[in-house]
Amino acid sequence: MKRFAVVLLLTTVFACRKDNEKIPVDLDSDFNLVYGSTAGEQVFAAARSADGGYVLAGSIKGVSGNPGNTDAWVLKLDRQGKMIWQKSFGGSDYELAFSAASTLDGGYIIAGSANSNDGDISGNHGNSDAWVIKIDKNGNKEWQSLLGGSASDFATSVLPTSDGGYIMAGQTASANGDVSNNHGSTDAWVVKLDRNGKKQWQKTFGGTGIEKANSIIETSEGDYIMTGTTNSNDGDVTGYHVGWGMWVGNFDGWVVRLSKDGNLLWNKAFGGSNADQINSIVQNIDNSYTFAGFTRSNDFDVFGNHGGEDAWVVNIDKEGKILWRKVLGGSGDDLADFITSTQDGGYVLAGFTSSNNGDVSGNHGSEDAWMIKLDQGGSKQWQRTLGGSGNDIARVVMQRANGSFVMVGSSGSNDGDVNAAGGAWIVTIKDH
Repeated sequence: MKRFAVVLLLTTVFACRKDNEKIPVDLDSDFNLVYGSTAGEQVFAAARSADGGYVLAGSIKGVSGNPGNTDAWVLKLDRQGKMIWQKSFGGSDYELAFSAASTLDGGYIIAGSANSNDGDISGNHGNSDAWVIKIDKNGNKEWQSLLGGSASDFATSVLPTSDGGYIMAGQTASANGDVSNNHGSTDAWVVKLDRNGKKQWQKTFGGTGIEKANSIIETSEGDYIMTGTTNSNDGDVTGYHVGWGMWVGNFDGWVVRLSKDGNLLWNKAFGGSNADQINSIVQNIDNSYTFAGFTRSNDFDVFGNHGGEDAWVVNIDKEGKILWRKVLGGSGDDLADFITSTQDGGYVLAGFTSSNNGDVSGNHGSEDAWMIKLDQGGSKQWQRTLGGSGNDIARVVMQRANGSFVMVGSSGSNDGDVNAAGGAWIVTIKDH
C-alpha cells in the first residue's frame, strides 16, 4: 500500500516544468508545478513559510553519500510555487524527512529518521534514530538532534511550542539511550526539546502490542494531543476494540492527551474489529477535536464503510467522547492523510483514492490524490480527484487568503493533471 511504501530514488537530477496547456480547466489553478526527476523523489510534509511561500520535506536518492540510499530532502518555494532553493541532508545510509514546520525566526524545523553516523549526522545510537534538524530561512543547518536507543526509532511529527521549544512524536522500539520505560514491542514516543534541540523530557506510551504516534499538536490550553495507532489492550491503552477470527490483532486509531510535562491525562482507542488508523488532528474553536485517517471496520465506532479502506473523520469533545463521525470513499481504497480547518469553519482533507464510485468521482486511473471539503458538521461539500495514470497522493492541503487551496503531494504520473515527471507536486485548487 502506498501509505507504507518508501520509494527508492535513482538520480539527483532536478527539473521544474510548467505547461499551461495541460492544466485542466476544472483545476482553476494559479500554478501546477512538479519538482524532481523520474527517480521517485517523495514529499511527506509541507508548511507555509513566513514570507507566504512553502517548505516541502521528503526524501531523495543518494545525494550525501552512498548513491543507493536516500537523503532527507527540503525544498523552499515562493508564494507562486517557484523553487527558491533545495537542500539534502544525510550520510551514507538511509535518511527520510516526515515532518516540516515554520519557526518564529523565519527558519524551519524538520523531523524524520536517520541511519547514518557520518555526513550531516553524528551521534547515532544504533539502527535508525529519530532525527530533528533546525535550518535557517536559506536552508542552512543550525543544529540537529539525534534521539533514540539501540533499536529502531523515528520521528513522524514535529512542531514549535509556545515556550520557544519543540515537541516531537514518533515510534520507538528501544529501552535505552534516550528512551526509558518501553512497554513492549514498539511504543508511541513523545520528546520535548528546548529551543536548541536539547531534550527536556521524553515519554513512551503503549502496552504489550504495537503503538505508533503519527501526529502531535499543542492545544490552546498548552498541553498536547497525540494521535496514532495501537493494538494493545493493556498498559496505557483504554478502549481497544478486540477483533475476532482473522481480525484479531488489528489496529485501532488512538488519541492521547498529555499535560505540558508529558503526563498522561486521558487516552482512547477508536475504531472497530478491523484495521483503523488516525493520521492527523485539529483543535476547533469550541475546544473539540476532529481527526482523520482511514478505517476498514464497519462496527463499534465505525459505520457506513463503502468497501476496503475508507477515509474516516471523527469529531470528539475535549474528553474524547464522539460527537459525530463520517466514513468517505468508494469500493476501492481511500485514505485521509491530513486534515485542516477552513475559513468557513469546515474542514478539508488530503489523501488518496483508488475508487471511482460512492463519494468519489473523476478518478484518472490507479491511485489519485484526493481532496474532500466538509462543512462544520462533517457533511461533504465537494471532492476533487487529481492525478494521472500513475499513483498520486495528496499529503498536505493549505487554504490561502483568497479562499483557494494549495495541495502538496507526490506524483508518479506524467499525464492527466500532472504536467511533468517528478516526485514533488504542488497545485492550487479553487474552493467551489
